[in-house]
Amino acid sequence: MRKKLLTTEPLILDAYVVVFVNDGSCSEGKILKVTGAIRGLHRKKPCVPASKVSES
Repeated sequence: MRKKLLTTEPLILDAYVVVFVNDGSCSEGKILKVTGAIRGLHRKKPCVPASKVSES
């Protein structure tokens, strides 16, 4: 599966879909990992090392 690297967080994201956003909100060397959620729940948005994005 190809990982998606975006520059802005999408307004609409299906539940459990993961995208990586490089918008400068995380510290240097890290990228925001956004996981879509079902209605009524907040998206998960941890900062992960950029090396995790390039793996697999």
